[in-house]
Amino acid sequence: VPKLCQEDPKLGTWVDTQRVQYKKMRKKLEQQGVEYVAPAATSSDIMASGSDLSARKPLVGRLTDDRIRRLEGLGFVWSLRDDWKKLYEELKEYKSEFGNCNVPARYSKNRRLGIWVSAQRQQYKQIQLSDSSKPRRSAP
Repeated sequence: VPKLCQEDPKLGTWVDTQRVQYKKMRKKLEQQGVEYVAPAATSSDIMASGSDLSARKPLVGRLTDDRIRRLEGLGFVWSLRDDWKKLYEELKEYKSEFGNCNVPARYSKNRRLGIWVSAQRQQYKQIQLSDSSKPRRSAP
């Protein structure tokens, strides 16, 4: 479910909030030197709401191990890398049509592509401006 879900905007916002909280939780654990281990989901756990995991205090927001487990049991995807691949393919199509990758940020035929290309450039710029003494690494 994309953040800007046209069919159900409230669902898109809620799903995005879950992903943001998940990222924050992972970052907080990483800062504490703790490796995150995803809770194993079973079909009974997905339906249970009063399990001992639901009583644990969440590290970030309201995202508990129990909620993570229940969402994953439904097939919830935390990372939208597939969106990246899809937009990359759309960029290839744009290049084959126009001969370049200079997609306007407000490209009327495909607004998402224009925004995505702009975001890729901003992220690249941030990497270039980061401390040059750090060794370069590829993005995850």
